Amino acid sequence: MKWQALQSFLSQQGVLFIHDTTEQRPQFGLLRCLPALHRLGIAEFTYPWQWRKLRNGNGQGLFPYQYTLLPNIEYDDQMLAALTTQYYEDKTQHSISSLINQWRHSGTMVVVANERRFQTQQGLRPLYHEPFAIARRPYTDVYDAVQQWYNDQGFVFRLTDTQNVFLQDNAILYELVSGETVTQTTDLFDVVNDAPYLPLYDVIAAAFQSEDGLGTSPKKDVTLQAFADWFRRRIEWEPSEAEAVVRSLNAMVSENMRAFDPAAVAQDAAMIDARRQANDLESTPIGQTYKAWLQRDP
Repeated sequence: MKWQALQSFLSQQGVLFIHDTTEQRPQFGLLRCLPALHRLGIAEFTYPWQWRKLRNGNGQGLFPYQYTLLPNIEYDDQMLAALTTQYYEDKTQHSISSLINQWRHSGTMVVVANERRFQTQQGLRPLYHEPFAIARRPYTDVYDAVQQWYNDQGFVFRLTDTQNVFLQDNAILYELVSGETVTQTTDLFDVVNDAPYLPLYDVIAAAFQSEDGLGTSPKKDVTLQAFADWFRRRIEWEPSEAEAVVRSLNAMVSENMRAFDPAAVAQDAAMIDARRQANDLESTPIGQTYKAWLQRDP
């Protein structure tokens, strides 16, 4: 599938259905596709709040985007993406049937689910067989199209163990600034504290922020487990991998009170290098996004 074909689908009225099945349990890994959908221009996202909850009941995404709880969504001709599973559709109050009824007659909606034959509570047949379905595609096709779009702008995905585009962004930025290549997601997390210019740094800093909002502090086991689960909803990690990563991050914070502290890196040499590198980026869509990231304030 090509980028232009995806854009054509999203210009049509109806529902584009994307199915994504990872080796993890159904609700884990599904949010890996969200960055790719954001790249496609989707403005608003909804999915179960439990998938968003990070610490102390607060919700957070891997990067900034508009998230709306299912009951609070109002139709305003915006492009909407709803991510769910067959279990959430059948067994909880989080059915997306009412959303589809709103968008099917006017507007464009993307539904991402964990089963190819996903069916809504009110549906008479699998979603992709409904007359208002624009098309059905596996997420791997979407990812391949986005990857080609990046290639056409001169950027190559380096990570070989994930199809999360945001993590690919971070690996590309790390190579641009440091000159070094990382090919595994776990290696990316190993270097992120020394690369505060990466947007991934921000989410880790938020997760380890002290209760008083000043600096960072190590977390208890129950919080680390929640953080590991939060990552697994977005990255194709086994439980042991996720737990090892968050414990490593926690150890960094425990050993260095300034680890992942945005206030400590404003004049960091790496930040200065990143801002200098940003000036050399070309005026392509991805180049401009990267420039904004590299020049942001910590």
